[in-house]
Amino acid sequence: ELCSALAQAGREGALPDLPLPFHFDLAPDTATAFADVPGLRGLVDERDALAEPAWLRPTLTGALLLVLLLAFGLAVVLQARAAQREVAAARMQTEFLTTVTHELKTPLAGIRLLGEMLADGRARGREADYHRMLTGEAARLSLLIENVLDLGRLERGARAYDLRPTDLGDAIAETLAWFAPLAEHDGLRVQWDDQLGSARPQLDRAAFVQALVAVLDNARKYGLAGGRIDVVTRRDGNGMALDVRDHGAGVPAGERDRIFDRFVRGSAQAHGSTPGVGIGLHLARTIARRLHGELVCGEPLDGGPGARFTFTFPLENAP
Repeated sequence: ELCSALAQAGREGALPDLPLPFHFDLAPDTATAFADVPGLRGLVDERDALAEPAWLRPTLTGALLLVLLLAFGLAVVLQARAAQREVAAARMQTEFLTTVTHELKTPLAGIRLLGEMLADGRARGREADYHRMLTGEAARLSLLIENVLDLGRLERGARAYDLRPTDLGDAIAETLAWFAPLAEHDGLRVQWDDQLGSARPQLDRAAFVQALVAVLDNARKYGLAGGRIDVVTRRDGNGMALDVRDHGAGVPAGERDRIFDRFVRGSAQAHGSTPGVGIGLHLARTIARRLHGELVCGEPLDGGPGARFTFTFPLENAP
């Protein structure tokens, strides 16, 4: 009815022959009928100008479909990767908890056995040795628990460091005294060669001791064959270096950086013959870097067997 009224108005000259500011989607037969009607010619011309080319509609539809398919495919890939990461994280957590549980049982079993032998009087004449072994097992247990707890604090960013001038020699002597029962328990001796003399680097003493103990314990576990652990403090340019060298099998060159990753152990220990969780070296390097230092693994300076772990720290006012 609207179209009929417009046509009639056009024939009577009631409409100006101007393009209208709106557009009707006219059927082809209606457009043809209106083409010669004065006043509606602009409407029909505008419709033709705004009409999409016939070839463009399937092209736009195909492009839109392709974009949707690509978006869907990308979402599927991202979801699959997220699921894989979750599975890997869950597996790592399970393996970590299993290993930690096993590691906790070992010193606990030793403490219980030694305590029972002392209580039953089966250690007559060797009480001092048994007490020393008890101290060593307690130290192993304390070290493991502290490392596990500190790993959580580091990842949460909850650990603060109090950097101040520290008597390095005194801190090393304290560490070696604490570590001695562990080394003696495994028949190891620790030798310290101090080539540095008096030095007071900026350190958090407690954190430094923890990092050094972790490296010493690593040398204890993997350097038993050599019978000793060598500790050397020396000058290193404008700073200081502290070497911890064992006389074991050493670390392959391709693994010397990777062993500092969390929960990672060397390929030679992947079968689990040597106890360990894979967090001691990770914590030691993390602490060293938080103290503005570094910890690396390399070959012994004399070219002999074993591995050398080196702490480096800057020294203020060094010549």
